[in-house]
Amino acid sequence: CRLQELLSGGSGDSLWYIYLACCNFHPKVRIGHLKCLTRIQLCMVNITENGLSSLLFISLGLERLELRHCSTIKSLKIPCLQRLSYLEVMTCDGLRVIESKAPNLSSFRFAGDLRVQVSLGETVQIKQIYRLCNDAAFYARTELPSSMPNLERLLIHSDTEMVNTQMLPSKFYHLKYLNIALGGGTYDYLSLAL
Repeated sequence: CRLQELLSGGSGDSLWYIYLACCNFHPKVRIGHLKCLTRIQLCMVNITENGLSSLLFISLGLERLELRHCSTIKSLKIPCLQRLSYLEVMTCDGLRVIESKAPNLSSFRFAGDLRVQVSLGETVQIKQIYRLCNDAAFYARTELPSSMPNLERLLIHSDTEMVNTQMLPSKFYHLKYLNIALGGGTYDYLSLAL
């Protein structure tokens, strides 16, 4: 990958955006800090957790991280990146764990299995969630009101809802925008907004 040559040659200091698609990326050389890098977008990239961790560790100014169809990643661990505000993880089928220590994360988009363990650290900052998975409405109603009290925008997409969600005392007090896309079955959709 030509990017590895750029990064190892010291030219990476001026990079502000990395977009890689349909390739292998396994950084093996010592890379300096990528001070200007604000966005990383990987689509169908074969990268290990160690390779991704190394890249994130040196990207101190990162604001956006987008991973799509990167199925070799089993665990995504994001260090304390102060400027990271947007995280998107879409259809990374091998993924089992997402763990973020980024304190200013405000937007999280995720398409994948509901069984993926998601830990976003200090979730008070999170204002927007997009979740695409089966039983997304159940997840939104039972998990989000208490774990993300300042949520303003909630977008959920689910092809199946296997259970009828019970009414809970917790509510979305700051919710301003709700978008629900569900396929099949009957469901009390308005219970999400109450």
